[in-house]
Amino acid sequence: MKKTYWILFYLIALVTDGVFIYMQDESLRVFSKTALMLTLLLMVKYTTPKGSSRIKSLLFTALAASLLGDVLLLFEVRSPDFFLGGIGAFLVAQLAYALAFNHLRVLKGIAFRLVALVPVVAYYVCLIALLWEHLGALRVPVLVYGAVISMMLAMALQLARLKNRRSALLIFGGALLFVVSDSTLALNRFYEPFRGAGLVVMGTYGFAQLLLTLGLLNHAAPPPVKRKSEEAMRMELLN
Repeated sequence: MKKTYWILFYLIALVTDGVFIYMQDESLRVFSKTALMLTLLLMVKYTTPKGSSRIKSLLFTALAASLLGDVLLLFEVRSPDFFLGGIGAFLVAQLAYALAFNHLRVLKGIAFRLVALVPVVAYYVCLIALLWEHLGALRVPVLVYGAVISMMLAMALQLARLKNRRSALLIFGGALLFVVSDSTLALNRFYEPFRGAGLVVMGTYGFAQLLLTLGLLNHAAPPPVKRKSEEAMRMELLN
């Protein structure tokens, strides 16, 4: 199936989930929210050549961990443990994305620039300072998760010099939207709730995952297998 159709299915699921958020029907969201990452996982599986590559494996890990995180957060009203489990799952997802970005950077011979860390660290410090007094028992998990997603964004910034400009924009846009989504979630949960937060969080999150997947799909193909020359094969047989 063409990538375009998978994107269309994904956008339909995202809009449907937004409708269920507006209706405040969490029981129906079990289907719509779960469908999001499942669709992206299937798109990666069926729109890339057979075989494995490190970027493809890390992308699968990030999407699978995100799927688990989505499901756990659907049940957070039942117990705080579900929220902590969701944070843990998304922590794995952010690490997988960061590792994928770094592998792509090394693969393309892009030098690491410390200056790219400055705006990310500054934002992280400002957000934590704003939330600090409101975090309570979740202070450590939020600090750790915030540091990891900031690292993910910093690694995405390193790819600004990719020759494939489309991939660079998709990856940076996706990483930035992911940070916006999680920052909105944190502000709404710990600082001051506001109307429509659920739609903002899910909308930015949904497009973040789509952009990151599309950006990495351009580099997810397994490395080409070098075919041996007839002379080399003949020499192997003689030896």
